[in-house]
Amino acid sequence: MKLGVESCPTWVLPNGDGSGYFRFALSESGWESLAGAADGFEAAQALAYADSLDAAFRANAASAAALLDGLTALSGHDAWDVVSEAMDRYEALSDLAHDEELRASLQALGQKIFRPVYAELADKQDPQSALLRRDLTRFLAVVVLDPTVRAGMLPDARRYVGIDGDPDLSALDPDLAETALSVGVQEDGAPFFDALLKLVQSSGDPALRSYGIGALGRTADPALTKRLLDAVADDSFSRGEFTRALYRQLARPESEEAAWRWTVANYDRLMERSPGVTGGRAAVGFGQYFCSNERAAEYKALVEENAGRLAGYERTLAQSLESIDLCIALSDAKGEQLREAAAARL
Repeated sequence: MKLGVESCPTWVLPNGDGSGYFRFALSESGWESLAGAADGFEAAQALAYADSLDAAFRANAASAAALLDGLTALSGHDAWDVVSEAMDRYEALSDLAHDEELRASLQALGQKIFRPVYAELADKQDPQSALLRRDLTRFLAVVVLDPTVRAGMLPDARRYVGIDGDPDLSALDPDLAETALSVGVQEDGAPFFDALLKLVQSSGDPALRSYGIGALGRTADPALTKRLLDAVADDSFSRGEFTRALYRQLARPESEEAAWRWTVANYDRLMERSPGVTGGRAAVGFGQYFCSNERAAEYKALVEENAGRLAGYERTLAQSLESIDLCIALSDAKGEQLREAAAARL
């Protein structure tokens, strides 16, 4: 291919303007050169780079080091949607963080990468900066658990649920309500959890109920997991609200075990409360978030024991088991590499 240049370029972006309907892979030095140039890419180019880099990592065609260096480079881009994309790709690494050591490393590195970006937005008022600040606040508060951001949100979250008085529903910006309430659930434990659950149960406001259930679903306390799932399994909650709470609990490594135990003990109720017809996709697809052979076998056995009551379950079960297999394969191929790369960048 003729490049139309007089000297060898220092980097090559195969999807030059980001309009090609394809992904690409490069050598390790090729990925390294793109990371060094990424802050000068047009937004479409940067998004194409992020997409191909993440896909290559998941296909074992790019190293964890290349991925982390690329996301770090993109975090400093001028376009808000590029930075948001880098955050989304970083958050997806939680697929691999099934032990506390790796989760802690990724959280610490995430703070190191994205906190400076957050600080730079403090005095900016344009719409793009507002959108990015919202996304960064959520990411820092509930994904990488930045202590400074979380501490700043906690007083307003307590006012909202009425920890020291009557609830003040004006205390939180609706765009950040679920994030702040999640911080309250995780930091204050049972007292905040109880106040928020009571508020949700008594409210007919769909937005408040959505914020509240999303936040309650981020508890990592096994006792609160059981209380939450017992509560939302009641008919006073919609089927969609029940499914959202259960799926969030099953998807989070910190709460998976307690939520799984509840699911096994209450599988009949899960089938009754699944959206749509009894025994719908929700009563089978919950296993898609698991990432171990042992849990996959337990999940498969539970579904097949109830196969007679789950019409058309086979496809959803097969898709969920495939998701588990892919997660296990990715963890086996990249888990240790990611651990070393994250530690080296702290």
